[in-house]
Amino acid sequence: KQYHFRYFVYTKNILFIVPTLWPETIFADVALAVHPDDKRYKKLIKNKVIIPIINKAIPIITDDSVDPTKGTGIIRITPAHDKKSLMIAQKNGLKIDKFAIDKSGCFTKSAGDFCGKEAKGFVKNIVKNLDDIHNLESTKQVEKEVAVHKKTGEKAWPLLCNQLFIKIEKE
Repeated sequence: KQYHFRYFVYTKNILFIVPTLWPETIFADVALAVHPDDKRYKKLIKNKVIIPIINKAIPIITDDSVDPTKGTGIIRITPAHDKKSLMIAQKNGLKIDKFAIDKSGCFTKSAGDFCGKEAKGFVKNIVKNLDDIHNLESTKQVEKEVAVHKKTGEKAWPLLCNQLFIKIEKE
């Protein structure tokens, strides 16, 4: 499913519709990004938007890799849970270690009242919560490739972490 959420621009009566396949990582957003030449958002660059549910302000930034013709032309920057977001965050000097979900699959303190809850079982609760506070614009089925766990077949959450590689030489 693809969800379309409303992010309100801080101190203005303007909102952005932002699509996502990962509503459970919304708590780790560090920015929203638009293409620098996208005229729809030119006046709002460097303003802030409010992350729904937790009411935290994050900046609206620009990046050339954002495709203005795809979706609403806005992407969430969630570097701890997405590779493209990580690269954009690093280029813009944004925080990259804000996790919504930890290694055990539970929400972190970034998730506010959801902290400590198992993320897998709370996706519907998050979507319902967003709908209750009028931040859910729409939901639709889409064809997309999403990583799944080999054994369970469930959607696998991307999670930024250090990797350890050991070089072994043959004798």
